[in-house]
Amino acid sequence: MKTRTETAKKAAAVTLALAMAFTVSPAGVAGAKAKKPTLSKKKLTMMVGDSQKLSVKKNGNKIKSVTWTSTKPKVASVTKKGGVVKAKKAGKASVKAAVVVKLTKKKTKKYTLSC
Repeated sequence: MKTRTETAKKAAAVTLALAMAFTVSPAGVAGAKAKKPTLSKKKLTMMVGDSQKLSVKKNGNKIKSVTWTSTKPKVASVTKKGGVVKAKKAGKASVKAAVVVKLTKKKTKKYTLSC
């Protein structure tokens, strides 16, 4: 036969387990840390006049905005919103994407990705 103490301990354990189960909300699960967004390509090699499109891989993030820039626009230009890179003349340039990720309704995080 069980004693009152054993029954009370079991009841407390069940109550705590249920309380923990109900405190985990879908927002807590959705807020789980996602991986950093990445670019579709790490490196581009192009001939003068060629065009290639870069894109941002979400990796589980909600992307709010992406703005593209080139470190040397005379060598390689990139459209600000579309990520289309065009080789203008011989040389090296980096293409950067400023990515704003939406974490919550009010919080965002900015990443700078480059190729």
